[in-house]
Amino acid sequence: MVICSRHWDRLRQLVCERGLGHLIHEPHDEFEEFAAELCGRRSPLFAFDPMTAARELAIGFAAEIQSANRDGCAVCELIGVPDGPRLHLGIASEAYWPAVIVSYVVSQAIERGLTPRAA
Repeated sequence: MVICSRHWDRLRQLVCERGLGHLIHEPHDEFEEFAAELCGRRSPLFAFDPMTAARELAIGFAAEIQSANRDGCAVCELIGVPDGPRLHLGIASEAYWPAVIVSYVVSQAIERGLTPRAA
């Protein structure tokens, strides 16, 4: 499963709004992380990427509902579940799952001692 660009952008926006934008890895960060690991100077910031965490959570949630579309967007699959908890909460499906995913990401960051910054 993947995350479509529309939901990836929405997750990224929510991550930034929740104060974790400074932890998002950029493409060049992978080389810096690899070099730091080789030298034994791994930064705790590299130990957690909120976008990777969001992707893994979305895929995990979609797997729990036994999504049939393994090649599609995990968030799209979650939104398509007709009897999900969002109906019981009266929350629009399009807003519910990205918000839930990012709430879990924030919790994971805090558990690791990372502090959200003001957006």
